[in-house]
Amino acid sequence: MHRIGDIRRSLSQGKDFADACSLPEEDERDLSSVLAGLAAKYAAPKGACLTEKESLKMAAELEQAGITFYEAELPKAAGKTEKAFVDFMLGETRGHYLLVRDMQSYYEDPEDWTRTMGRGGLDGA
Repeated sequence: MHRIGDIRRSLSQGKDFADACSLPEEDERDLSSVLAGLAAKYAAPKGACLTEKESLKMAAELEQAGITFYEAELPKAAGKTEKAFVDFMLGETRGHYLLVRDMQSYYEDPEDWTRTMGRGGLDGA
């Protein structure tokens, strides 16, 4: 994970953020290649839209791919700063995944979601 160190050095040398963070085309550890493969899997015909459930399923898979990516990168992180960054990204991605799964639960069974997550009660209980 020398990438974070490279970005830090570039920024300290006065490069703007876009130039400092651009990835080389051949970088196979780039998360965008993982995301592009998943996006192709869900490609809808031109002018068509995914349903809410399909969109949430895709979002959950994208977040899971991110979790897998960051879990694989964590042992490769070189220094404390890089480890902290990758660990932070892993935590954020896990939070996103949980949020998407919660939304999926709502769309699949709103009544059950209201009872369990919305803290709704049953009459007489």
